Amino acid sequence: MIISALDIRMKRAQKIAAEHGIQFDATLARFIVPSQTGNGEYRVVIETDQETGWLTRAECTCPDYARTKAELEDHFSHTSEAPHPGISHIDGIPVCKHVLAALIEFGYFKAPFLLSDRQGAGATHTTGGALCHSSNLANTGSTSCRTP
Repeated sequence: MIISALDIRMKRAQKIAAEHGIQFDATLARFIVPSQTGNGEYRVVIETDQETGWLTRAECTCPDYARTKAELEDHFSHTSEAPHPGISHIDGIPVCKHVLAALIEFGYFKAPFLLSDRQGAGATHTTGGALCHSSNLANTGSTSCRTP
């Protein structure tokens, strides 16, 4: 079994979600995710498709997200094939542990599925997917996710 960068970040994200308080800022429609070390916090924006629940946009203010985004953009500038397991992404959208922690905390990952079902051959790990629409949170001012 291949251990991908996404697998490693998912483990760290689970720890952040379990041990640190993740908040949703309804005014700015973004999540506030503490750093894993507790020294600071990052702003995370997540958007999903209202019909499918699939992730359509994710951004984070951390340096790892910027690096991952640049790697993914470089990869897709040369090929349309799925990136190698060293680049963390969900359906071609770059993710870091803070994005994943926000997705975990607010219910995006619920029913298990193989990422290979949505990303093409090469993804061998199992993760989860349900939906958490950031617009639902923004519209209600809630700090918890509701599934439609």
